[in-house]
Amino acid sequence: MTRLGPLVISFACVCGLTGLVLAQTPAKNQGSASAADKPTKAGPYSKISPVDDGGILRIAPGGFPLLAQAFEFDPQTKQAGPSSHSRFAQQTYANTLLDGAHLGKRKRIDFGNLTTPDGDSCAWLGVSFERHARVFISPNYIVAPAEAGIPATGAAQYYALLVFDTSDADKSIAGTLTVRRNRDQAVRFPLRPVATGDTDNIPLAKTGFPMLEISGVHRNADVISWSVEREGQITHSGFLGFPVVGTVPGLVYYIVSVSEHKTQ
Repeated sequence: MTRLGPLVISFACVCGLTGLVLAQTPAKNQGSASAADKPTKAGPYSKISPVDDGGILRIAPGGFPLLAQAFEFDPQTKQAGPSSHSRFAQQTYANTLLDGAHLGKRKRIDFGNLTTPDGDSCAWLGVSFERHARVFISPNYIVAPAEAGIPATGAAQYYALLVFDTSDADKSIAGTLTVRRNRDQAVRFPLRPVATGDTDNIPLAKTGFPMLEISGVHRNADVISWSVEREGQITHSGFLGFPVVGTVPGLVYYIVSVSEHKTQ
């Protein structure tokens, strides 16, 4: 991957990672950390050991299915956080230790669904166990590695990995993907063939999906806008913010299902 200012940009090709030679200016007007990003003290916390039971994620071997938590992002106010009016049953993951030891080949879980206040989908979000077997989600949704016990979550900066799923049924979406953080210079790169079908058990680095690592995240200041253009027409577009962040790169990810954001 190539580090470019606040973004780390790569194509996760089936054969490995290929860095892109792109220019990106450092982010401007990042703002100061909000109260939501300050360290929080963990009180009595819950423990969940997700298990992949024939494709169904459960909170423990033989336990109940693992449900997503609903999050919302309003691009007008730039407010991002847990949803207060979800349309589906959900689990709350604040102040939770997640142990990925029982996941088998699956090395990640999607534990949240990010929408707008109107209910339009923005992205699925989750945590990766590729590098860390246990993670702790703080009461204010800062995720940190937890191999050595419950960590302090007041990191100097926070990260979020953006993943753009450009599959559409059994084919790949073609065109040019443009991504912009706030009012920074946009990053553009051509889309390539990607993995299709069920990719839950495929490492993100082998799906071929475009991925961007965002650093220095401020949850109530950052807005990511993106679009796909083909033959002079915008075919897909969307936006998102960051209700959940990680203390290290590659830990917290947001998967945007591009095919769900068609403009025509």
